[in-house]
Amino acid sequence: MGSNSYRGRKTKCISSKAIEKDPELKTPGQNHKSLYKKCQEKPLSLQILESRWKLFGHILRRHRYIPANKATRAYFIQCGKNHRGRPRTTLPTVLNRDLALIDHEIKLHSSDELNKITALAQDRRQWHEMTIKIERAAEASQTENWDAPRH
Repeated sequence: MGSNSYRGRKTKCISSKAIEKDPELKTPGQNHKSLYKKCQEKPLSLQILESRWKLFGHILRRHRYIPANKATRAYFIQCGKNHRGRPRTTLPTVLNRDLALIDHEIKLHSSDELNKITALAQDRRQWHEMTIKIERAAEASQTENWDAPRH
């Protein structure tokens, strides 16, 4: 979930308001970065990104015939059909956008590439390292100015 999207901005707004309700955390001129550090938390958008990749890895390591794996593979079979209008935001498009953050050689555009990612997910250590890289890249590329004072 990118912070440029409506849901990303809304999620940031909700989490910021929840943190600001705590009277111990209300300090004038304190920026978001120091607030998250003080709370020992990450922004909600990064927590969602991490959970999304953990779940995706878990699904890819499971048996090929479970419903989640079947649905993932069916998506790429139907992927060639073009629809009118704005492209839909689907889980594969969001995952592909996340992969683009780290310039990974594997993209998520076809069933062949899904098979490569499935092979990568079988090694939990490699998968975990890739997830951490994606999370760090997403944190670095957030468009919000975390150093700006809160209002």
